Amino acid sequence: MFDDFIQSHIKPHAVIFCVTTKADIDSLLKEYIKSIVLNNLSEEDKQVYSKKIDSWQYCDIIQINGFQEAIKKEDILNIKNSFSYTGVEKTNQKFYVIYGVENITAQAANSLLKFLEEPPKNTYAIFVTKSPNSILETIKSRCQLYYVHPSEDKFNDVINKYKIKDDKLIKACETYCLINELDLDLQNKELQKNYEFVSNLSECESNLKLMKDMCDEFKKFSYSKINKILLILIKFYPNMVIELNKLQNLIKFNPNKVLFFNKILNTIK
Repeated sequence: MFDDFIQSHIKPHAVIFCVTTKADIDSLLKEYIKSIVLNNLSEEDKQVYSKKIDSWQYCDIIQINGFQEAIKKEDILNIKNSFSYTGVEKTNQKFYVIYGVENITAQAANSLLKFLEEPPKNTYAIFVTKSPNSILETIKSRCQLYYVHPSEDKFNDVINKYKIKDDKLIKACETYCLINELDLDLQNKELQKNYEFVSNLSECESNLKLMKDMCDEFKKFSYSKINKILLILIKFYPNMVIELNKLQNLIKFNPNKVLFFNKILNTIK
């Protein structure tokens, strides 16, 4: 949960927030930044800096909006140059927030990677994305991902749009953090297919034909689809080791997908 995340004493130097819209993240970003800045301040200073952050008047924050236009190398160089000097605020904690980090040019990405590998002291990178699967893996691997769930109203709007009444299917819908992705997968019946695949998994050991069919089907799955299936498995099977082992047996034909599977599995254990 977000409260647990911001209350943790050790903050990653780089985090990616996955959201549906930029509006979903604004207040959460401020709370996250405050959880770092306000730590160990006097009560008087906490009030001062809390107001500064709430109004985006904290001087040592640089924001770049990649949702509006591509993020260029010059944008990253500007951050590096600005943070090479002593911070303006006495807290000496600096932040750069990049919205739409998936919309970064190759040159900018190379420059950003060097900055992420050797971050200056007390400097925090905050990235916001609507499409986590579009972010370069080299950037993603250096950050901690946090999925911001859509509001209950937005979620219910999509559920009602497709007239979903099945409680189990609604439960599968809850594995989605991006409302536009949920909408698209319901429209294309993708979520329904993933849920059906998970349901069939429990029967495959006693049904050899079903096992063969599932193996043939799995060969066509993208990495994104495997990830979505895993999330549904986690949702429906709290004690999921047996089910995951069944799924892992289906992907032994592809070493790359085995590595991908194990990477995801290690993050959820």
